[in-house]
Amino acid sequence: MSAQTPVWKLALRAIFRALTFLLPFAFAGRLDWWRGWLFVGSLLFIVGVSFVVLRRKSPNLMRRRLERRPGVKRFERFVLAATIVEFLGFYAVAGLDARYRWSQLSAAWIWPGIALELLGFVPIYRAMAENPFLERHVRVQTELGHHAITTGPYRVVRHPMYSGLMLLLPGCALVLGSAWGFAPITMLMATFIVRTVLEDGALRRELPGYEEYCSQTRYRLVPGVW
Repeated sequence: MSAQTPVWKLALRAIFRALTFLLPFAFAGRLDWWRGWLFVGSLLFIVGVSFVVLRRKSPNLMRRRLERRPGVKRFERFVLAATIVEFLGFYAVAGLDARYRWSQLSAAWIWPGIALELLGFVPIYRAMAENPFLERHVRVQTELGHHAITTGPYRVVRHPMYSGLMLLLPGCALVLGSAWGFAPITMLMATFIVRTVLEDGALRRELPGYEEYCSQTRYRLVPGVW
């Protein structure tokens, strides 16, 4: 799609994505679910801060993250399909769990959940502030002078945004209080790990300087581990 996508279309996409946070209520069958509202509020806070960061640091990136750009890697269609199914699975399991109380966790787990969400958001926030090429889909942005980012959190791991998701996603299950919700969350995390490997391979082949960067920053997601 053209880079000149009308602002109103971009706004509708952003609103639609935010509204997906309400899907667990549809499966729960009610709106008087305070843990569900806490989940929505925590994610809207994270999205709001992300919006402010991108607005200040990389306003063009904010637009590009809402657009469909040419040159996206073919494996992204499979990653996108998997993540959509897994997110819907999580919303369905968590909502139905709240309705039928299959595996409800006590309220004491809410605070560790929020802590994980906020802790996971730290590397995501830092990546957004540091990397002007952080589009939603994997592609080499030749027209923008794409190069490897080696500063900030990228000195520690090569994919700090995914590192943050490894913490944030389990936090979501704890906030909603669904033990069964960890099944689709684990699948989501596995999908992002696979995407990390595929993205690394594509950038090694096509992005000048990335191979050298990999030799300097050895770990993909977890410092000292992998």
